[in-house]
Amino acid sequence: MSGDGILRHGPGVPDGGLPFQPIRNTVYTAEELFAGYQPSVQGSYGATMDFRSYQWFVKTGRSTPIDPYAAMMRALHDSSVTFDVGAVIAGRRVVGIMGGHQLPRDSAAYRRRAESGAASGPADGRTRARCGPGCGCGRGGW
Repeated sequence: MSGDGILRHGPGVPDGGLPFQPIRNTVYTAEELFAGYQPSVQGSYGATMDFRSYQWFVKTGRSTPIDPYAAMMRALHDSSVTFDVGAVIAGRRVVGIMGGHQLPRDSAAYRRRAESGAASGPADGRTRARCGPGCGCGRGGW
């Protein structure tokens, strides 16, 4: 049981050289996803887990994995994160704002989604999630 009273499904497992943990017991935090990013340092986003995960997603076939290992790791990861998202949102009204894998992080479309997510924040009693490789499966404002 975590400090927030949510029953978690167990510890993570070693990452096997992946840019992400395939089995986690929590969704990502913004700090995890964007560690190393410094807006004033050009190219620093490339050092983040968010970007490294996106690169792996592209390299392994985007939405159609090109090998069984990539497919298994994606399935493990997505299922693992889904368990925690379900626990986090239980009993809450939820709005999901999807950023999309193909959106450049400096595009107007990505900015609109980020602003929509921020506008739907905790002040109105709703939560939001941003999910997908390179978009983050993070708690956002949870």
